[in-house]
Amino acid sequence: MRKIIPGVTALMAGLLAVPASAGLIWYEAEGNDCVGEAFGACQIMANDESGEPIQISPVIAKYEPDGTLDDYNNDYSSFSGDEITFNGNAAGTWQYAPGTDDPGIRYWSAKAGNDFNLFWYVDDADEATCAGNAYTLACLNLAQSVTDGSWFTPGEKDLSHLTFFNSEPPTYVPEPGSIALLGLGLAGLGLARRKFAKA
Repeated sequence: MRKIIPGVTALMAGLLAVPASAGLIWYEAEGNDCVGEAFGACQIMANDESGEPIQISPVIAKYEPDGTLDDYNNDYSSFSGDEITFNGNAAGTWQYAPGTDDPGIRYWSAKAGNDFNLFWYVDDADEATCAGNAYTLACLNLAQSVTDGSWFTPGEKDLSHLTFFNSEPPTYVPEPGSIALLGLGLAGLGLARRKFAKA
């Protein structure tokens, strides 16, 4: 499910420090917003036009409904958790006061029940790219780095947790076959070097 909320800045003037001309995009998804072996490995993922998986944005931190820091990505050594505050239960706003070396925020999710809503802001001029299906590489790449935002849970259920994601550029995820080919190529170079050194 995809929704675009145009003119959110006008509706929340004075409440959020979002870009002057930005529309809030949200996408409702089933399941958990962070699934994996380790919390720090959690990523926003998307497929490109050829179906190749791309890592869009790594996780920063997850917060309990009372604002307590639940977990955070150890890759961000400067991040303490006090930088993010929020209010609300089924809906609310959040604020971010990053330190010098803290990551930026492009995406955030509100989990409730068996679903979660993923949010990001795009420039009003880019909203057409997100029409029809917001969860595309093209639309996700338009996400702006922000220090404030709004959120609401799927079905207006009680909040389970809020999760925030970094503003790193997208990276392709190597396929197992590609990794194997790379490994074989490196092994071949090593053998060729040995033969050359013996000659």
